[in-house]
Amino acid sequence: MARKSYIQGILMSFILFDVGYVYSENIATGTNYTFRPTIQGKIENFDWRHNGYLVVEWDPDNGAHWYRYGERAHINSDTGDLTLQVKKEDSGVFKGQFQVKGVLQYFERTITVIDAVSEPKVTCEQNDTDITLLCSVDPPVPVEFTWTGPDGFSHVGKSVHITRKESDSIYYCTAKNEVSQKTIEFKLKECPEGNSCTEGNGLPVALSTTVFFIIVLICALALLYCNCCNVNNDEDLISTVEFDSASEGFQTSRSLYY
Repeated sequence: MARKSYIQGILMSFILFDVGYVYSENIATGTNYTFRPTIQGKIENFDWRHNGYLVVEWDPDNGAHWYRYGERAHINSDTGDLTLQVKKEDSGVFKGQFQVKGVLQYFERTITVIDAVSEPKVTCEQNDTDITLLCSVDPPVPVEFTWTGPDGFSHVGKSVHITRKESDSIYYCTAKNEVSQKTIEFKLKECPEGNSCTEGNGLPVALSTTVFFIIVLICALALLYCNCCNVNNDEDLISTVEFDSASEGFQTSRSLYY
């Protein structure tokens, strides 16, 4: 008897609380997303909640009463569907409660709203031997970058290094996240000549720099030497004038004495 009552209690729980399958879904920002509860039977009234806060209530006598999101959402009173143009702040749990023949049925869905990726951009740098390609998106969002190219080439990451022997090849960068992906192609021949120094052309640059500094140093020493010579000449001239003046004074004194 007790076992029979226990089984009946479980059955009544399933009848009174028919809960829909619960799972999480990633959605792109700006998407018109529809929550579809697939309620069995004619709905007498229902409401929707977001993170525990009422969004909308509906009954056949009063129609829909919106508490929030009314400017970017609508409902289907026959199916109980809620359609919402999602924003990032809408991430969270949406719950619907529906009454059919006096029995409540429930639906729950967790969503995460993520910005879709923009079209990626490719920049490049090159030297005498290698070409480096760098892929990026603006505005920056968490994405995975994948490169593909000739002969089955594949690489995961923002940048890829390629030898200049493949200068006529085409490479593709794909930026992907949970809700979208975009691809752009890049022709290696469009990569401008870089100014990077390599071991092959670094010697002339270093030599030119050394010669320049040597010339500057020689000029500075020559200027310093000239200034020193001018100072010494001025001192000799002053000494001579003082000596001559003293001699004349001495001779003059003697002539006056005699």
